[in-house]
Amino acid sequence: MEQEMNLNLQGLGGVYASRRELVYARHGMVCTSQPLAAQGGLDALKQGGNAIDAAVAAAATMTVVEPTSNGLGSDCFALVWIEKDRKLYGMNASGVSPMGLSYETVEAAGGMQMRGWMPVMVSGAPAGWQALTERFGRRTLSQNVEGAAWYAETGYPVEPTCAKDWAASFVHFDRLMREQAPSWLSPWFETFAPEGLLRQVGVKQPRRSVAHLIVCLGCCRGCAQEDGQRAHGRGGEAYYLDFF
Repeated sequence: MEQEMNLNLQGLGGVYASRRELVYARHGMVCTSQPLAAQGGLDALKQGGNAIDAAVAAAATMTVVEPTSNGLGSDCFALVWIEKDRKLYGMNASGVSPMGLSYETVEAAGGMQMRGWMPVMVSGAPAGWQALTERFGRRTLSQNVEGAAWYAETGYPVEPTCAKDWAASFVHFDRLMREQAPSWLSPWFETFAPEGLLRQVGVKQPRRSVAHLIVCLGCCRGCAQEDGQRAHGRGGEAYYLDFF
């Protein structure tokens, strides 16, 4: 049964100042800072998914179209309310420190570094997406990341926020590369500034290596190993992330 919801707001204005008009929808709504990611979540709803599927699809797409805000190496936290059970679930899929990183290593380096591999954690987001999809979703993780993989493979127009952030990073990273030439920085230039040229607003940006990784992450639970056993999700993710 549909329920009326009166927020006491007007279509062209409300309590809070904003440049945007209010948006109304009868069957579902997905909100992100990047329209393509929101569209990915909406596609999941249109294809029979629920709110969890939409959230996972949008989050996965964000790692491609706006990686400055969300990445495959990030954390994932969720609060899920199941109305029929009247129950609230919480999930903490934050990444953990690498097994090979010790306190002594960090201390010898003069403390935790801001750049390079030292501050990189073991990714928690993909495992979080898998757990949410299996527990509460209607679709498979592979289905929920299809849109993200498609954008990564075929390319997407660079939006102003990313272009601005990449331009700021380029100035710092270019100086760092000329002064120290750290090996970990080369992939950044290969991806976001090929031939030393930044991607401008509206220019198509493909990320094919990420497309392959997303597809692998989406199917790692369902891929059969040679011995016939099903691939273990965490092990599969770790393998593909390490391969990437």
